[in-house]
Amino acid sequence: MHFHGLVTDGAFSAGEDGEAVFHPALDLEPGDFEAVQAKRCHRGLCWLHRQGHLDDDALHVLDSSDHAGGWSLDASRKLAGALMCS
Repeated sequence: MHFHGLVTDGAFSAGEDGEAVFHPALDLEPGDFEAVQAKRCHRGLCWLHRQGHLDDDALHVLDSSDHAGGWSLDASRKLAGALMCS
């Protein structure tokens, strides 16, 4: 098996003046996580397509609403003492 993981403390959105507003993961609702997962999946698949790793057919299948494209988001776990990069 082979896994890649991305761990975050929250998500950003655009504020009223276009500034980045941070939303801690503990304050997000299930719908927020679904929106982040959908956007991350779409952007990741488009990047793979631009780099030549996916052809048009594969992109269409993986980016369909009934397929997660190999991406998933599990917001049910919190990692205590997670390392922070500076």
